[in-house]
Amino acid sequence: MQVLKGTRPDGSKAPFHRTLLHGDAKSANFMFSSDCSACAAYDFQYCGEGFGVRDVAYLIASSVDEDVVEQQEQQLLRHYHAKLQSCLQEDGKTDAAKRYTFEVMSA
Repeated sequence: MQVLKGTRPDGSKAPFHRTLLHGDAKSANFMFSSDCSACAAYDFQYCGEGFGVRDVAYLIASSVDEDVVEQQEQQLLRHYHAKLQSCLQEDGKTDAAKRYTFEVMSA
């Protein structure tokens, strides 16, 4: 998976902030444990490289009531971004966290 590390198989540089996408991130493709402490995704038919926020946007658009999305879109995206930033920091990926600002994510 050199692409995810910033290099494509042909040796060219890949853009920052790209990751492996599920490609069909809707609630029907996720399973949760009974206490919601664990989650698993399945049906990776459309899996590929891209910007992770694409999966987030698709999940929100396909799983959250339209009125809620209209009223709380920014709040939902900011919550996702804050959690992502926290996980990156915990994993020692401080530089990545600094580069992936909310403005970059939502561009």
